[in-house]
Amino acid sequence: MSPKTTDANLQRHVERLIDAWFSQPGLKAKMDDGDDVNAFLNCVGFANAAAECMRTYLNTNPNDRIARGILARSIFELGVTCVWLSLTGLEGFEALRWDQQRQKKNLANEMNGADTNEELSATIARVTSQEPHPKNSRAEQARRFDLMVKSLDTGATPLYAIYRMYSEYTHASLGVSNSYIDEDGDGEVGVYFPARHQALNDHLGTAVAPFVWAINAVNKMLIDEPFSASLDTMKKLLETGIDFTLKVPETP
Repeated sequence: MSPKTTDANLQRHVERLIDAWFSQPGLKAKMDDGDDVNAFLNCVGFANAAAECMRTYLNTNPNDRIARGILARSIFELGVTCVWLSLTGLEGFEALRWDQQRQKKNLANEMNGADTNEELSATIARVTSQEPHPKNSRAEQARRFDLMVKSLDTGATPLYAIYRMYSEYTHASLGVSNSYIDEDGDGEVGVYFPARHQALNDHLGTAVAPFVWAINAVNKMLIDEPFSASLDTMKKLLETGIDFTLKVPETP
């Protein structure tokens, strides 16, 4: 953002985009015969979750640094996954299905043999006995977020580095406790609650951009693209691209 783009101005336009999203009476997709609707439906779901997290982020006290960091990470992951799914379509959806089943089977295997009630035991048995969902070429990208990010052509933006920075404030890492250590005006080191310097909050655009990416990805899938005007404004305010493509796989 340029110095002319104040956080207040950016927040005002983000709130308008959130309101526009939630006020839509319905979202009609551009669907050709033979198109699979699953990718579209789940992109809408990811964008909706990003919008809810974005609204909560804006309503959270800027001094609540950890809470805002956790929300920003959620928005980031939802936004990137939405973009990735919009570009990979059915192949990406099937990869996400594979990863979802993998995680459920792992959980069921961990619980297998535990002292559970009859109904839960039946569910565990059913999940563990399911045939594995086919694993396609996008499956590892669905399983590992770093590979998902690397599959996108994001220009010079170090998306995964930003994600890892936010992850320090999501997990119980040393970054959580150290975020409160600071020097006062006399050079004395102290621990402050909340942190005196809002390193995660001094650039609102870092949290806003992934939400915009998600809405933009869904907007391209909609008849009449109803969010285009708002997205053009957001692109100017953020002074960065909001469109991504898939990288062309390197030939061996």
